[in-house]
Amino acid sequence: AFTLDFKFPLQRIISNPAIGFDYMGVFFHELGHTLAFWLFGYPSIPTFDAEYGGGFTYTVDRILWLQGIVYLLLASCTAWLFKNDYREYAAIVFGFIIFHVSIAFNQGHDIFTLYMGHGFEILIGCFCILRGIIGHSEYGGAERWINMIFGCFMILRNVAMATLLIFSDIGREIYD
Repeated sequence: AFTLDFKFPLQRIISNPAIGFDYMGVFFHELGHTLAFWLFGYPSIPTFDAEYGGGFTYTVDRILWLQGIVYLLLASCTAWLFKNDYREYAAIVFGFIIFHVSIAFNQGHDIFTLYMGHGFEILIGCFCILRGIIGHSEYGGAERWINMIFGCFMILRNVAMATLLIFSDIGREIYD
């Protein structure tokens, strides 16, 4: 839908893998929303719409003791990292705690959970690209290429969508 009927070389050959990668993108998108909602005490379940494509994350009302468990886990993780001389990682987790507290009790957490759909797609894409570059693979060279291709697909998918939302009225209508 985001190609606006643009034809490109080898389109028939790569369309099936692209459809599979697109559904993987939807999976990671909805998983990003779900994880973000759980971080702020909103139990949620990701769902997928096989008929029309896409997905939706169902949430229920906030349960503050769940958010308390998140803080307990993050504090425990920070203490363990600090105790075992992983001070840099402890500082990163502590920074995340500060960020979390700063947005947890205002509208910031709503914005964060909204953006973490595409944010998680981009994080997964970067992870796959990094994994392909480093070359750590258990199954040989093919795994490196699949990681690179999928990572680039995830990043370019989000760049294309953002470009169409910014510069195209048709792109915004398609997204709506």
